[in-house]
Order: sequence, then C-alpha cells, then structure tokens
Amino acid sequence: MKKRNLFMSLTLMCGLFCFAFTFDNNGMRWIWSDSEPAAYILCIATVICGLLWINSVREIKKLKSEN
Repeated sequence: MKKRNLFMSLTLMCGLFCFAFTFDNNGMRWIWSDSEPAAYILCIATVICGLLWINSVREIKKLKSEN
C-alpha cells in the first residue's frame, strides 16, 4: 500500500507542478515560462511515476487474486 500511495502522490504532485501558475500585478503567468526544460522534466517525471503507479496497482490486484 505504501508504494501505491507514494507513486500516486508523486504523480499528482509532478502533474500539478507542470501546470502551475503564479499571480502578480501583471496578471496570471505560467510558472515555467522562464525555464521550459524544468516543465519538460516534470512532465516526463509525471509519466514515469504514473506508469509505476499503474504497475504497482496491477501487482497488488494480482497478489490479492492469488490469495
């Protein structure tokens, strides 16, 4: 269970950080507009963590069905 919760948390956190915005006097601005590689890295991390999350859920279901 701890693995699944960890991967779920990482996936959601990285995914939300990809689309983070900041607000200032000039209005709303994408937080990664000055550093787009950081956003790409976060998107890749989101995909990887999402795949690990899905894999861990499948393994847990497989173990439960065997018992």
